Amino acid sequence: MVLKLKKIHNSYSLKKRESHHILKFGLFGFKILSFLSLSQLQVNTLEKLIKFKLNKIIPNKQKVKIWNLIKLNKTMTKLNSESRMGKGKGLIMDKSTFLCPFYIIFEFDNITKKHLIETFNYIKNQISFPIFIVKRYY
Repeated sequence: MVLKLKKIHNSYSLKKRESHHILKFGLFGFKILSFLSLSQLQVNTLEKLIKFKLNKIIPNKQKVKIWNLIKLNKTMTKLNSESRMGKGKGLIMDKSTFLCPFYIIFEFDNITKKHLIETFNYIKNQISFPIFIVKRYY
């Protein structure tokens, strides 16, 4: 099965429909503190780092739920280096997203605060943008 991607300029609405600053699914979450742009490779790597750390510190019996709330909404295209102006948009190279401050990127459930803080400290040292932990209060 081959997925066909469209080359479009704005594939998303510029108006805010959803609020991404409150927790919807889990008990804890990671929020970002600055504007940033992430590619598909960076999002996948970040998710793998979180899963790797959680599998290392949590026993096998406990199932931790993780929600990735990053939606890739931009297609990045690139023309051939030898092509001139007016040859179209070019081939799709990657997908990316642009995130604003206080955007929740991951949510967690069925995890203790101790394990979450260990994971947070590990991830904070691996990435180049500032994040912090949020907690749902009932």
